[in-house]
Amino acid sequence: GLDTSDARFVHIFPDDSEDVSDQMRMMCRTGLFSMVSVDSIGGMESKQALSKEAEEVTMGRNAQVITRMVKQVAVMARQHEVGIVFVNQLRANLSGMGADISAGPKALRYNTTMKIDMKRTGESPITVKIDGEDISIGVQVRARVTRNKVAPPGYSGEFWIFNQDTE
Repeated sequence: GLDTSDARFVHIFPDDSEDVSDQMRMMCRTGLFSMVSVDSIGGMESKQALSKEAEEVTMGRNAQVITRMVKQVAVMARQHEVGIVFVNQLRANLSGMGADISAGPKALRYNTTMKIDMKRTGESPITVKIDGEDISIGVQVRARVTRNKVAPPGYSGEFWIFNQDTE
């Protein structure tokens, strides 16, 4: 069993997207977690893709697994009152036309309650001078709600993310 009586944070390293799906469902069912975060949807690979040779085609399998996982986990999260956060980075659109594209499958667009775009503002990190040396202590971030099924979208805010070792 999983003893989380004193735990505030549990970090799991799944091998593939099928393992992520299984572990997410297990975490929702236990009732031990109030928040589960998956980082990163775009970086997951399916078991099939990891076991095949490079020349064998496995396109679309990861998207199928993630689509099924998102639908199943959404139902369980509602039943067990668990907040789920999926992190999905944007990739530069190499064609040069249009906006950046997301690395994950389209299932996240249709099965999520809220989408928040977060981007760094400004060109340089927040720095302070310590002993004559500029030390980076964090970055300023702008968060904008672009999709919201529970309230009107369009809210935005700015905040700072500080480095962990900053005192």
